[in-house]
Amino acid sequence: MNNFILSCHSQRKVDKVIMQKEQEFEKKRITLGENHPDTLKVMGNLATSYWRNGETSKAIELEEQVVKKIGIVLGEDHPDTLIAMENLAVSYDDQGKANKAIKLKERILKKKRAILGEDHPDTLWAMANLATSYWSRGEIGKAINLEEQVLEKRRILLGEDHPDTVWAMADLATSYWSKGEIGKAINLEEQVLEKRRIALGENHPDTLLAMENLAKSYYEHDEINKAVILGEQLLEKRRVVLGNDHPCTLKTMGDLALSYCNQGKVGEAISLGNQAFEKMRLILGEDHPDTLKAMAKLARSYWSKGETDKAIELDKQVLKKIRVVLGVDHPDTLTAMENLATSYWCGGKNDKAIELEEQVLKKRCKVLGESHFRTLTTMGILARFYGPKNTKKAVELLIQMLEKERIIHEKEHLVQ
Repeated sequence: MNNFILSCHSQRKVDKVIMQKEQEFEKKRITLGENHPDTLKVMGNLATSYWRNGETSKAIELEEQVVKKIGIVLGEDHPDTLIAMENLAVSYDDQGKANKAIKLKERILKKKRAILGEDHPDTLWAMANLATSYWSRGEIGKAINLEEQVLEKRRILLGEDHPDTVWAMADLATSYWSKGEIGKAINLEEQVLEKRRIALGENHPDTLLAMENLAKSYYEHDEINKAVILGEQLLEKRRVVLGNDHPCTLKTMGDLALSYCNQGKVGEAISLGNQAFEKMRLILGEDHPDTLKAMAKLARSYWSKGETDKAIELDKQVLKKIRVVLGVDHPDTLTAMENLATSYWCGGKNDKAIELEEQVLKKRCKVLGESHFRTLTTMGILARFYGPKNTKKAVELLIQMLEKERIIHEKEHLVQ
């Protein structure tokens, strides 16, 4: 009840700030005119307030006007114009409009290179931001190409231990991880963790985030004992720093449960996964995305124990809820479909598994594109499902997947 009251009080404060900025914008518009630099500045501030309040559509509507007007008034290359473009690109990213974000970020980078030079800190940030959008669109090779340049330049200009250099290492590690180059990711993440421990301390949020990323990489690289040791350390620290019921603590419990599962400690995995799920359900609500992810992780533990019926039942609930909360084509919805398909397959319900996985592939091709790394992963999974029952389809799909990977590698080589 107290949390609800605090939440309502906080929201009223936000609404009051937005109302004040709306009034300020209206006054500037009347007294100075719509195209005056001061009016446009206030308009941009109002858009930022909308964005912070989660009203991204409102923010974009204003930011598009600001970019257009300020470009005319101050010029395309003015610092305020570039800031306005960057703000609009962030909003596009948040609304999932990756293509628009990339187009704008490419313009920004081109201008900053011309105005500030290749090695200016703002140019490097523009490169890093563009790489993030490439990653979001599944163009991992392009992201890595930029991130490797950013890291190399920051090492030379700022030094190995500068916070911006360390962030560049962490970003590049994420892209390596997404490309399946887990060994390269681990090499960087171990350095990031060590540097953050020295610079920020053992319990700093950025240090704990580095521990979380490294533990996940150990898990993916089948270094399960390392994943468990680091996961247990992380859980202990987050319990002390954030408390037993903080969402980050509960998320760590779910991740550690998966590691226990792969270590063969299925009973401990189910116990810990159940705790994480029940607490998230009470604190965040049954339909919160993090609650649904905790439920999906618990399903994986039941699957490992051989209780596929329980896994299927949980996966069904996750999929039903996540479709309502996030929509039928959201990436997390497609992951939930793939999880259920895997549970069907492990439970011997091959026809249901294939039918669902075929839907996942169709949707990922539509939403993410045929060459996105997640789409290619789905092709591999579906080929395995076809297996001996339909060898022809399995082989055709694998050939298609390998051909797309070959084309991607060739394009990446040309970029480099």
